Amino acid sequence: MQTNINRIIKEIELFSEFNSTPGKGVTRFSYSDADQEAKKYLMQQFEILDLDISVDAVGNIRAKRKGTQINAPTVMTGSHIDTVLYGGKFDGVVGVVGALEVIRVLNENSISTRHPIEVVIFVEEEGSNLTKQEVLQ
Repeated sequence: MQTNINRIIKEIELFSEFNSTPGKGVTRFSYSDADQEAKKYLMQQFEILDLDISVDAVGNIRAKRKGTQINAPTVMTGSHIDTVLYGGKFDGVVGVVGALEVIRVLNENSISTRHPIEVVIFVEEEGSNLTKQEVLQ
């Protein structure tokens, strides 16, 4: 069983396209259009993987792969997809893409786990929901 490095690279590159400032790093403030497009893509992937999806009142996303042991504690993995102004394309996204890849590899290899595995995407982790002008001042 191996991860698919080409798929991981493709995913990270794809997320860098959900960007409010092309050519100037990656800017994806929470709740922005770029953020909503990235979340829409993730939700589609979670549906393809047959995960149980929930979104809380502020927008944190949880996507759970069932385990075989009903009362087993959940193993959580993930990160955030928001960025600071002109941020790097890896921060946060690597944790989300890595979690997604784990679920894909388990599914592709028909591997069951005792514990449920839950991919979590935290909203506003960067705390950068400021306008460009505010950041530059």
